Amino acid sequence: MSKFYKFQSTWTPYFEYFDNPWSNYKKFISYLKNKNANFITYSDVIENGYKKKEINIILDHHIDYYPIETMIMADFEFKQKIKSSIYLFNEFNYPDIAQINWNLSDLDINFYKKLEKHGFEIGYHMNVVGLDNSIHNKDNIRSYSSNIDINNERLDKFFARDISSLKSNFNIRTLIPHGGGEGNHQYTNWQNKKEYTDIRWVYNGIKRKDDDPFKKWKNFSDSIGTNAHVYKFEGSSSYIVYRDHLMNKAYTAKRGLHHILVHAGRMGKGMPYNKYKKYILPGSKVIKSVNYHKKFSTRKFDLNNYSLEKTKNQKNYIDLLKKIKPNYILTNSEDFIVSSLFVNSIIPIYFHEKIISREEIKELYGVKRPIVKHIINPKKLNLEELKRFYNHYYSNNVMSIFENADIPITLLCLEYKNKELSELISLIEQCKVNSVSFIIYNSIDTSFMGYKALFKFRQLRIQLRKLGIDIDEIKLVKNKYFLKKIY
Repeated sequence: MSKFYKFQSTWTPYFEYFDNPWSNYKKFISYLKNKNANFITYSDVIENGYKKKEINIILDHHIDYYPIETMIMADFEFKQKIKSSIYLFNEFNYPDIAQINWNLSDLDINFYKKLEKHGFEIGYHMNVVGLDNSIHNKDNIRSYSSNIDINNERLDKFFARDISSLKSNFNIRTLIPHGGGEGNHQYTNWQNKKEYTDIRWVYNGIKRKDDDPFKKWKNFSDSIGTNAHVYKFEGSSSYIVYRDHLMNKAYTAKRGLHHILVHAGRMGKGMPYNKYKKYILPGSKVIKSVNYHKKFSTRKFDLNNYSLEKTKNQKNYIDLLKKIKPNYILTNSEDFIVSSLFVNSIIPIYFHEKIISREEIKELYGVKRPIVKHIINPKKLNLEELKRFYNHYYSNNVMSIFENADIPITLLCLEYKNKELSELISLIEQCKVNSVSFIIYNSIDTSFMGYKALFKFRQLRIQLRKLGIDIDEIKLVKNKYFLKKIY
């Protein structure tokens, strides 16, 4: 059994993962357990060993460069009495990666055998192309062709050796090709050999057939970096997620099959390394960990930065924001989005009162990844340039988000023009039912100025009182209704 370097890699350039991504992962697991989710393996799905009308989670971990972090994550899951599918290399030999080279025998085999005995799945993380030095460039740094010679005998030998080694220790039933731009998914010769008919390719490059049980899963991968995850709901509503990816997967998980790929090293910061000292090389430091938050200009959130009129009881609102981190705030106000960006405790969701088209989704995917070190003051950039730093909800009904997902929205901040009183009352009723704090502005057309505006405003107050809806603040200023309720 060898010792390894700690190896962390920063996942997303957002506040909620800077300080302690490990704490976010534990929160994620706890939340799913509280939703009574079933944690299953790939082989459970193949054998129909799961309840299709319940929430089923395939937790998927690839060892990659993270032997220590993978062990810590798997040990945590074992103690939580859940299970996952863990994919191991038989050999790690990458001169351009700041991790020691190792073979399967260098891992704590007994630890992984214990996991397998308790329902975890141990599979093969196939990296035969990555191990073939003839495909590396002259500096021995990974640089691979998009056209791999799949008849290369060296690849066949690597595969046979790896499978034999892994099977001598584990019940290997599934494999997943390693990514990293290596082209491992191009090596498919093994599928034509009788001795490997008991092994199933389950993810990463496989072309699924109509009868494949994985075809209907809802896929989640932490490999997409800052690209969007798109969740489509009944009624044509769509939720586009850039921020807090992992927790939003938990918030949106409904019954059915869900695949969730998490690389342990991306959650490494905050892990209890001190409990695993015997596996860690003496004096080793974290190989890769970037604190992007030092690049940002952080500031306190001021309600007056975006409000149309100054409001009372701001302290109550700020106290509310401190209770939940992060705070999800649903708004259709561009001013609010800009004002709340890069405030540690806030994740804005921009509400678009329409159904998103396929073309618009493609545009959202096409936004360039943010170069974090260049984003210092959000006020100097326009909303279009910052769209990867907040989430988007598209629907004809703002309140439908509460039916579609369990996102813990702290505040609804909405601006309208000439909204009918009946619509305003209905909206406030739904806010009351969902115990959602709200700030609503309704600008009135000039034709309703004077007595007519005052009359309509009084009608609104009377109707709300009749419905037993208590409003912290309700006033008419400069032809704008201002309604506020902080729970």
